[in-house]
Amino acid sequence: MTAALVAGVLLVALYGVVAVVFMIFSCAELVDTGRSSPVTLLLAVVTSLAWPLTLMVMTVVVVMRSSRHAEPERPRTAPTPLAARRRFPV
Repeated sequence: MTAALVAGVLLVALYGVVAVVFMIFSCAELVDTGRSSPVTLLLAVVTSLAWPLTLMVMTVVVVMRSSRHAEPERPRTAPTPLAARRRFPV
């Protein structure tokens, strides 16, 4: 019972530390970009408390955006030897 209680307290503390880090970075970015208002700062605090969900949603958003804006693959060519890249003869 005691080991489970200690493990639970440690997990809650870890969750709280990560939430505080998310909150600090979110609020700092809002203030730094000039988009801070009481509502946006409150939303940053709320989303930092639900950081696992926020992390998953933002990962999906970034993957969807990067796949939509991905450049088509160029055909690969053999790399140029280092000696051919030199401007001046040795």
